[in-house]
Amino acid sequence: MKYAIVVSAIILALFSRAFLVSVYKVPSHTMAPTIISGDFVFALQTSYGIKFPWSQEVYFASRPQRGDLVAFLKDSKIFIKRVVAIEQDKLEYAGGEFTINSEKCVYGPPQALETAELSLVEEKCADFSNKVIRPSDLSKSPQTQKLKLENSQIFVASDNRSSENNPNMAETIALDQIIGKPVLVWMSYSSTQDFISKSLGVRWNRILTKLQ
Repeated sequence: MKYAIVVSAIILALFSRAFLVSVYKVPSHTMAPTIISGDFVFALQTSYGIKFPWSQEVYFASRPQRGDLVAFLKDSKIFIKRVVAIEQDKLEYAGGEFTINSEKCVYGPPQALETAELSLVEEKCADFSNKVIRPSDLSKSPQTQKLKLENSQIFVASDNRSSENNPNMAETIALDQIIGKPVLVWMSYSSTQDFISKSLGVRWNRILTKLQ
């Protein structure tokens, strides 16, 4: 009986790992302050539909919304970024600030960080708000981008808008690149002190942090 329980538990764990939940260790600060280097993140593979490896069919499919965090595959690597614009949206990025469908996002007063070259600000767009890191001198932000998204395309960006440390901080991806939705930090550990949490070792205050 006990062997049957163990085998069942193993099968359930493997099934969950293959089809329901993925676990990622974040190696950089590209999504700081939301997710920081050393965070171990749970991502739900079923948030935008269920897809089996042997089939291209997606069951119970849904679309990501502006403000969602998504894990996606690019060049055989997994990245996590935030959805800024969705299908058919018109987007402009200029001076470190977004305009979506002619509605300019609102940015709160900058808060100083440990490094004077970067600031923490709250970004409020039509459907979502979150905190982002960006250059204190906005003239150092990436050049102006203007685009209109096609069907099955979304535009994603890092919460850390420091172009020096994150040259690919914003990009257009296809919906079929998405492999999950990060929802929880289940563990966080760093061997060096960072400028966000200002701690090292196990970051107890980040364990079971809900991501949004």
